[in-house]
Amino acid sequence: MKNGKSSSVGERASIATTILSVVSVAAVLVAAYQTDQNRKLRARCAQIQSLKQKHDDKLNEKQNDKDDAKETKEEECMEEEEEGGMKVYPIGFVQSIYKLCVGTPRQGLLAPHSRGIITLQENRVNP
Repeated sequence: MKNGKSSSVGERASIATTILSVVSVAAVLVAAYQTDQNRKLRARCAQIQSLKQKHDDKLNEKQNDKDDAKETKEEECMEEEEEGGMKVYPIGFVQSIYKLCVGTPRQGLLAPHSRGIITLQENRVNP
């Protein structure tokens, strides 16, 4: 009987050691998988940040182009003033998705996506 008990205790210890080894290997594999996933996630984040920076640069470039266009319009108005003798100053500007009147809806409320912005210059308009 003693030998039967000791062998079963030995077998249990062997099984426990095997289970502990399997759990250890599983933990190492999980850690390796998570490290790989973290690496992929960091790479994707870097890619998204790069795309965002490019998008922001394009937006800034467009805004700079709009600002340049406003300055050009003001300069044209000033030149006309000098040539014709009549003083005409712009009091603001209109921004729209439409570049020409062709294709612009006549009833703007029927095309809600076609909103525009009127920007008044504070130094030209009396409150």
